[in-house]
Amino acid sequence: MSETAFTIARTVRDVLIVFFALLAIVLTTFFTVNIYKDNVTNATTILAAVIPAIAAIGAAAFGIAYAAKASAEASQAREAKADAERTTQETKQDTLLLATYVPQLKSEIENISSSVQLLPSPAGKHSFLIPETDDDFRALQQSLREKREIKPINMQTLNSAKEQIAKIEALLERINRR
Repeated sequence: MSETAFTIARTVRDVLIVFFALLAIVLTTFFTVNIYKDNVTNATTILAAVIPAIAAIGAAAFGIAYAAKASAEASQAREAKADAERTTQETKQDTLLLATYVPQLKSEIENISSSVQLLPSPAGKHSFLIPETDDDFRALQQSLREKREIKPINMQTLNSAKEQIAKIEALLERINRR
C-alpha cells in the first residue's frame, strides 16, 4: 500500500471513529430522553454515566491510533539515526584504512621513480629501464638471451598514480577536517 493510500485509510478510520462515537452519544441521548421523559432525574443519571463512557471509548480508540503512529515514527527516527551513526563509523574506519594505504603506495611509487634510470622512447611516451647494478645487467642479458619480452615502463601511468595519490591525500585531509 502506498504512503498516500495509507494516509487516506488512516484519515477515514479516524473520521469513522469520531462519527460512531458521536452517533452513539446522540442515539443514547435520544432514546434515554424518550424512555425517561417523565423522570428527568433517572434520564440525567443514565446519561451522566453512559455519555462519558462512550466518549472515553471513542477518545481511546482515536488516541491509540495516534499513539501507534507516533511510536512508529519515533522508531523510524531511531533506526535512521542508528543507520547514520553506523555509516559514519564505517566511513571513519574506511578512512583510517585508506590513510594507512596511502603512505605505502606513495613510498612504493617513489621507490620505483627513484630507482629507475630513464631513456626517452622514440614516441616520447615510454621510458626504458637501464640496469643500475651488475645483477640488473645480468638479468637483462638473460632476458635478452631467452628472448623474453621486456616491457617498457609507462611513465604516464606512473605520473597518473602520483596524481591519484595526491588526490586521495587531499580527500583524506578534507574528511579528517569534518
